Amino acid sequence: MLKINHISFLIILFFIIPSSVIANNLLLAFSLEESINDAKRVTNGKLISAKTVEEQQQNVHHIRILTNNGKVKRFRYDERTGKRLNKDNNR
Repeated sequence: MLKINHISFLIILFFIIPSSVIANNLLLAFSLEESINDAKRVTNGKLISAKTVEEQQQNVHHIRILTNNGKVKRFRYDERTGKRLNKDNNR
């Protein structure tokens, strides 16, 4: 009978399973703090509020920033990818 150790098994799986499947199942989470820092960098503003909520079975960071000219900008970030979900729905 063929004897395979754990490392060999993982190497074999790496070549059998498509990389896209592996990437989609990794827990790549962007923290709320990382999203806040991006929103502050984009606006050069001050944080008003930030929270993470579940939307359609995914976690989304909701961030409100007060800009230097007194406007409130709202940002939404996908927690898994770190991608900004909205572009210009700000007041």
